[in-house]
Amino acid sequence: MTTQTVVANVGNASMMKSYTDLATDGSWSNILLDSISSQPLGILQPGTRIDRINCLYTAGLAAFRLQRTDSLQVVRHGWAAKSPYNDPREGFMAPMMVNPKDTLQVHPMAVNSTAGDTACLAWITANGKSELFTVTTSADNTAAELLQAETGQTVGDTFFGATISHIEVQCEDGASLVSLDVIDNTGGTIYTQRGGIRGAYVGAMNLYTNIDCNNLSIPVGKGFAVKVKTVTA
Repeated sequence: MTTQTVVANVGNASMMKSYTDLATDGSWSNILLDSISSQPLGILQPGTRIDRINCLYTAGLAAFRLQRTDSLQVVRHGWAAKSPYNDPREGFMAPMMVNPKDTLQVHPMAVNSTAGDTACLAWITANGKSELFTVTTSADNTAAELLQAETGQTVGDTFFGATISHIEVQCEDGASLVSLDVIDNTGGTIYTQRGGIRGAYVGAMNLYTNIDCNNLSIPVGKGFAVKVKTVTA
C-alpha cells in the first residue's frame, strides 16, 4: 500500500485549526489529527460551530468525511484538492456543531501507474444518504463501473429503491472525465452527462470535481450501475 500526506484546515470565520495525516491510499482508515496536539477533531473542537473544511492531498485524488465514531453516521463529506492549489472559497459547507465523537477521515488514491488507466472517486447521494464509490478505469474512453468504496457493491445494490439526487466525480490529477452514465438493468442508458478536467492551477474555478450533477431524480432499481469514461493525463 502507498501513502501520502493529507492536510486540512477546519473552522469558521473566527477560528481555524490544522489537521494532518500520513494517509494510506485506497482506505477510510485515515483519521486526521491536530498538527500540534495530535488530537482528533471531536476532542480538539467539541461544541464548536464549523462551516468550512479545506483539505489537500499530495498527488492523485482524495475525499473526506466527518463521521461519528459511536453511530458511524456521516455528518459531512467532501473533496480534497491537490496541494498547493487551495482555494478557501471552495471549502464552505452547511454549518454544524462539532460532536466529541466526530472524526475527520480521508480516503486518498494514488495516480494510477498503468498507462491509459485512471483512478476515480464519486460521492453519490440518494434519499439524503451519501456513499463514496471508486473505480480504476481499464482503458481510455472505456466505460468502467463505480463500486461502493467499502463494500464493493454496485449502485443498484447500495441504493435499491432510493432516488439519486446528486453525483459528483473526481478523477486523478490531469485526467479528463469524458462521460458519466447511469445504466438500468436492461443495459439501457437512462442518464448521461459529459464531464471535463478539474483545475490544477492557481485561480482555477473548480479544484475538486470533474463533474457535479445536482438536482437529479433518478429512481434506482436492482441491477442499476453508474459508469464513467475517462482519458488519463
